Amino acid sequence: MSAASSVSAGDLDGGLADFRRGDFAAAEERFAAVAAARADDPVGQFYLGSARLQQDRNRAALEALDRALALRPAFPEARLARARVR
Repeated sequence: MSAASSVSAGDLDGGLADFRRGDFAAAEERFAAVAAARADDPVGQFYLGSARLQQDRNRAALEALDRALALRPAFPEARLARARVR
């Protein structure tokens, strides 16, 4: 089984639920799996960067957000999140 087939929409949904609960470490873990399995999808990278940003992991957040923007330059949410990185 490939990594892409082992990651489901439930992983993204679960990450979003973790994020909304404020469990950013759990969200990051789920989003990292999504981002790894779907390397050409900017959404997973965006959420991964957002979870890292919430944990003050700015360098790691920038890496994920920059990957999201490289994949989809017209991604306003990713641009906004990247602008918040200090």
